Amino acid sequence: MHSSGREVPFASDLAQPPSLLDLSRKISLNDYNLKIGFKEVFGMTVFEFVRQQRMEKAMLLPENGTLNVSQAASLVDNFSHFAAFFKKTYGVNPSDYAEMLQKLECRVTIG
Repeated sequence: MHSSGREVPFASDLAQPPSLLDLSRKISLNDYNLKIGFKEVFGMTVFEFVRQQRMEKAMLLPENGTLNVSQAASLVDNFSHFAAFFKKTYGVNPSDYAEMLQKLECRVTIG
């Protein structure tokens, strides 16, 4: 489910989302109408949506202590693209973000 309240058929499998053509076949809509309709409903392209969802997931993984930043980056894209997009999206480098999380965790543990 997306914040628009609409369900996205491939949102649960962001590691291997279907191609636009496969997705359009799955929902019985031609790919052109899928692209136009998706952007109208979600305000972004299918590709942008997938990237945004992957970034959100990658940001949560270090917070949970599940993976470090490099491991999270491997789920999203190659590290150089990930780092640049992460900074563009969240205003901080992934390594600085991880460092901030560690400092916060230390404060919680100590205090």
